[in-house]
Amino acid sequence: MLVFRGAEVYPGDGPPFRADVGVADGRIAAIGARVEGDVVDAEGLMLCPGFVDLHAHSALEPFADPLLTPKILQGFTTEVICPDGLAPAPVEDHEARRAYLRALEGEGPPEWTWTTFAEYLEALPSTASTL
Repeated sequence: MLVFRGAEVYPGDGPPFRADVGVADGRIAAIGARVEGDVVDAEGLMLCPGFVDLHAHSALEPFADPLLTPKILQGFTTEVICPDGLAPAPVEDHEARRAYLRALEGEGPPEWTWTTFAEYLEALPSTASTL
């Protein structure tokens, strides 16, 4: 278990408190005064749940940066894409849609292989192969 020792924990539903937080298999496994495991010194650091971005324009960004590095570095773990209906799919005229979205979404992949939203979602896992 990976243990974040002495963090200031902000649980999101109450006041912050100092504790050790143990993580195993990608999930919080223990919170307490003295959790045992491989220690990361978190003294003086804030530990909180991942943030949710409810208004994101990054539907095409995974094709350039599959990890969405700036979001992860800010603590975002979830985001709602296409909140204004400005989406890369469904689409018939790819070049017109690319031009329309460019300022908000960036370029996206060199070739858009989708026309439906389902096909867009099917194209996303291919971005992981670039890691």
